[in-house]
Amino acid sequence: MSATYYQLLEIPADADPLTIKKSFRRLAMQYHPDKNGGNSFSQAHYLLIQEAYQILSDPEQRKAYDTELWLSQKQSFYQGTTASPAVMIKRLQKFSEAVLIQKRFSVLEDHLTAFLLDAMNTVNMSVFQAKATKNEQEVFADYILFLAKDLPKIFRDQVFERLKDTLGQQLEDIDLKISSIQQQKRTADWYQKNIFWLLLAIGILLCLLMYFYVKTRR
Repeated sequence: MSATYYQLLEIPADADPLTIKKSFRRLAMQYHPDKNGGNSFSQAHYLLIQEAYQILSDPEQRKAYDTELWLSQKQSFYQGTTASPAVMIKRLQKFSEAVLIQKRFSVLEDHLTAFLLDAMNTVNMSVFQAKATKNEQEVFADYILFLAKDLPKIFRDQVFERLKDTLGQQLEDIDLKISSIQQQKRTADWYQKNIFWLLLAIGILLCLLMYFYVKTRR
């Protein structure tokens, strides 16, 4: 797999604009053709660095690139490796670690949902269920739950339903874990569902307060 623009500029995927600019300037000086006697590698690398900076320094182009990069990661779930419980768990583990340290690509919620559903598709799970130990099943389910727990309810429900369909019979505590997460998210789900009406009500209330305030001042 070729290097990403983030790797070319030697920065994390959550780098701010100042970090991007500083890294570009440092690398541009290091690989500038005038400083490397016409070295072909330096010339090629210098052009790649320029290309990376052009994309990552523009918010709209960076957002589009991050989405494209995420989709390419999703589409190469196994990177050519034969599917196995260990490979599937390792892939989920790496993504979970990236989320924990907040060095992740800009992942859209529907893309993350598609990623998790794809991890539990019929082909993958037929291999997984045939080969996985009880401990591997539990670890796999825990990673799925961790990655899905902060999704909006409509997406979270899809992932949880697929998880129950695929491993619900093997793991008796799946329903309990899912119920616990849903209970914890109930307030957030209600707020997300009613945010428009809440903001509308606040706006109306502020308008009324201003109206009565102006009226009493006359």
